[in-house]
Amino acid sequence: MSILTLKKCRPKPVYVSVRSFKNYNPEAFCEDISNAPWSVINNFDDINDSLNAFDVLFNGILDQHAPVRKVKVRVRPNPFVTEEIRKLMRTRDCWRKIARKTGDPAAWFTYTDYKRDVKRKLRQAQRSYVEQEIKKNPKDTGNMWKVIRTCIPKKTTGKKSFSNDKSVANNFNEFFTAVGSNTVMKIKSLAKENNYTSSQLPFVPASYTELDQFTFEPVECSLVEYIVKSMPDHKAPGIDKVPIRVIRDCLPVIAPWITSVINKSLVNNIFPSACLENC
Repeated sequence: MSILTLKKCRPKPVYVSVRSFKNYNPEAFCEDISNAPWSVINNFDDINDSLNAFDVLFNGILDQHAPVRKVKVRVRPNPFVTEEIRKLMRTRDCWRKIARKTGDPAAWFTYTDYKRDVKRKLRQAQRSYVEQEIKKNPKDTGNMWKVIRTCIPKKTTGKKSFSNDKSVANNFNEFFTAVGSNTVMKIKSLAKENNYTSSQLPFVPASYTELDQFTFEPVECSLVEYIVKSMPDHKAPGIDKVPIRVIRDCLPVIAPWITSVINKSLVNNIFPSACLENC
């Protein structure tokens, strides 16, 4: 008689790239930023080349002070799981091993009973934890929703995948160019269903002279500094792994060069291709 033992395969570990700020010194970082040859940005006429020069200088210095490293993603512990529940879970797992080894119906019954008890205890503990967290900060809506989302099942929606940038641009164009016509069709459909007759005159788009039309204007360095300082700290960084606090540390030095890149983009009416990756 042969026994086949089937074990569940252990999932492969997940690694993410993050910046290590263990040895980060804001003063030393600002000093190196101040000594960088930022004037090279103005040597390029193409906005993409100017932005690339800025990224190379900034990220090159930041990599020396806060290098990018790969870390293993660990499962976050449930804060509402008490030692009593963990002890009950160990007892449940013990009876499951006994039931699988012996095949005794009484052992399976005991295991099922403990399994049901663990689920009940977890629901009670989670409910109590959520109520306490919401009552602790009733005016903090951000923390409130953060707690509520831990109880809501995650949606598994199928997302469209695109093979190249052209297909992405075409899908965006098709969507936005059809927004107006689709809205008009929905309005007419609703009006027909509810027997509503519009008494207003049809919409006629206004025409403006070239002087009255919208145009981009250069921005001031003070406005760029104000916007950067107004950005929240708790937002996740982009693909370059640069948090907003690092930009604030050296903002007096890099603000004029950020402004130069922005104005070059506005004057030439060109959106840098590197920024599309962060959108």
